[in-house]
Amino acid sequence: MISIATYLYSKRVWFVICAVLALASIGTLAQSRKKESGPRALAIAELPKDPKASPRLIPIAIRDKGRFFDASVYEADRRPISVDPGVVYEATRAGDPVGFFTVEGARQVNGEWVALGKWQLRGEEKPARKGSTPQPGSRDGDEGPPVLRRGNSSSSSAPSAPESPSESDSRPKLTRRSENDIPSPDTDPNRPMLRRGKPPEVEHQEADYELPAAAKPAAPGQKQPVAPEPFKEVLVAISDAGGPRLEPFDFHWTADEQQQWTKKLGTMASQEIIQYAKSKPGLKAPPAANFDHVQVKAFDLARNNNPVLIFTGRVPGAAARGKSPAPENYYYYATVVVMQQSDGELHKLFSSVTDTGHLDAFPRLELIDAVDAEATGYGNLLFRAISDTGRTYRLYRVTRDTLWKLFEGGSGAV
Repeated sequence: MISIATYLYSKRVWFVICAVLALASIGTLAQSRKKESGPRALAIAELPKDPKASPRLIPIAIRDKGRFFDASVYEADRRPISVDPGVVYEATRAGDPVGFFTVEGARQVNGEWVALGKWQLRGEEKPARKGSTPQPGSRDGDEGPPVLRRGNSSSSSAPSAPESPSESDSRPKLTRRSENDIPSPDTDPNRPMLRRGKPPEVEHQEADYELPAAAKPAAPGQKQPVAPEPFKEVLVAISDAGGPRLEPFDFHWTADEQQQWTKKLGTMASQEIIQYAKSKPGLKAPPAANFDHVQVKAFDLARNNNPVLIFTGRVPGAAARGKSPAPENYYYYATVVVMQQSDGELHKLFSSVTDTGHLDAFPRLELIDAVDAEATGYGNLLFRAISDTGRTYRLYRVTRDTLWKLFEGGSGAV
């Protein structure tokens, strides 16, 4: 028979356990709320080949309160918050910070927002004040994440005495604008205005945004013009003063591994094209050995030494079965994403195949880069989806079984 004292003691133990669990859950919720410190903007920084040309930035998405929104319309009043003058983006290469883009002005081109600004390589920031010490845990005196500022673009450099997001809640962020933040019509040089005709300075600004020939639609009965890529590099950029520290997602593979995996991925991509061609009446599968424009990237997105491999390439194709030779400028496009398992085998996560005649329904995918878009410390994959009418941007979360599309938007021909 259980005594009253024993019964009360057991009840007390269970009460303490429940209280501890409740406090732990409250702490977890508080931590999760703290992680969502403010909007996190995702964009593309395009560095021109011409040193006299200005770098430009294409806003893509903003993550706020756990959701992604189109950055070209999010909190837009005269212009979106993502291209407010003075906002600083940190550009990355495979997740590794390489420089800063400070927005100085923005305008719409073909209905899409494009920002011009100042580009600064990482390491060219102003030197730290004497007596300042590197932040604990930083590597090689790294000054930490960029501070996002508005107003005077000269203040866009990284701070000389950096703070971690947890040390200060008053750091400037990419935040929602109030009416006081919006320049008055008399002081805002970038405000849209209704005019008859075009003043000389506007004509000059539009010339800076001249589209490459390949982006302009071809006239009826003419071939699509092909122009050289006007940008020497396209980088993913993040603007978020309260997010986690940006870390690289590079996977360092040997030359033998790269050659072996490229061959395996090419075989997988060929099989995907064959299956695709069989599913479309009138198409003929091309030879597997004719891949060109091949790109193979490897990322350690979870930093667990299980690389994610992305293969993109194209092969000449025929529009109709039995037609030879293949029509000029007719191609199949393939994108394959795999993950290497712990046993060394490659597990397919995703594939996308299209051809020149079906780009309206199935855009071709070009990998841009890996980026921590969700502020979790894990890498996402950002693609450019190109159709015969324009382009969008697709952001995916990588799991062990598949790719989950998190966002698609930013349509336009810029």
